[in-house]
Amino acid sequence: VGIAHGALVALNVQLDAASIEHVLSHAEASAVFIDAALFEVAALRTLVERLGLLTVVIGAQHHATAGTLHFDALASRPPAQPLATARGDDDLALIMYTSGTTGKQKGVMHSHRSVHGALLSCAQSFEATERDVVVSVLPLFHCAQHAISTGALMVGATLWLANGFDPVAMLAAIERERITWLSCLPMMFDALMKHPQRQQTDFSSLRLCMYGLAPMPKNLLADIRRDMCPDVRLGTGQTEMYPPTMVYRASDHPDKDGNCWGASVAGVETAAMDDDGRLLGPGQVGEIVHRGPNVFLGYLKDPEATAAARRFGWHHTGDIGMLDADGHMLFLDRKKDMIKTGGENVSSVKLEAVLL
Repeated sequence: VGIAHGALVALNVQLDAASIEHVLSHAEASAVFIDAALFEVAALRTLVERLGLLTVVIGAQHHATAGTLHFDALASRPPAQPLATARGDDDLALIMYTSGTTGKQKGVMHSHRSVHGALLSCAQSFEATERDVVVSVLPLFHCAQHAISTGALMVGATLWLANGFDPVAMLAAIERERITWLSCLPMMFDALMKHPQRQQTDFSSLRLCMYGLAPMPKNLLADIRRDMCPDVRLGTGQTEMYPPTMVYRASDHPDKDGNCWGASVAGVETAAMDDDGRLLGPGQVGEIVHRGPNVFLGYLKDPEATAAARRFGWHHTGDIGMLDADGHMLFLDRKKDMIKTGGENVSSVKLEAVLL
């Protein structure tokens, strides 16, 4: 179909039609691979048909119509000629779009080198092996779940795919599938721990519970370690700095708060930096910056934003933090979310921790 040299754009189908159209147009998409059930959603189908994109539908219940191809038929069709698919390490592999909370979504471009390095680091950082059974419950259009799922597959692990989170189904799957690596949001762990069925669930297969995207309340961490799995870890990263960048082993440091991000993974450097580009020492508050092979190529069609994100030769996360005496990074807040009161900077994350 002429797209062998294309780049993957994982599309968030929970966006409104205008945002989806922005992503498809901004990325100059040439083809859409879509699940049959989603293709039946009138707004999505109308949008795809109006844009005139090559549409490949995945799902046994779909019968090819004018303007569409069925994935099974396409996959079984031999190519007319051998495909020359040689790619360089720094060639574009995928574009992940940001959430767009402060405007239109930005297209984050990653190379084969940055994605491959991140996936290897993910497998290594969490000791993934072919014996693992890994949960994939977060959206695959997010970099975190993409890195976990693909990193696990790289070492031959089994992937248990869930179409959305349901605590009853998840508890049953942990026991039935003998899941070893459970990766969820803190709110999902909270729902699992509070569900009555938890008391009857066998968690003996679990070797690792991982969370991300939000701080974990200290009491919830303790409950998970006691009743579900003793090894609980936080993994961090960004769409621009493909995860993981840092790992916090809560089991090794139970005295620390849930905003501790731990230490950098192999190959990644992390520091706190002031506005003038000076690296700060322990106890000094600044912006969290990274360097490493998993950094993005830049924002698609936005050289100004790209230059701003890589000032002084480091990737700027927009997060505020400081190194503690152990060399662990403490996340304090998003740079734009710090509360200024009485001449002091107050972290909203710390206020939430106290309230929790």
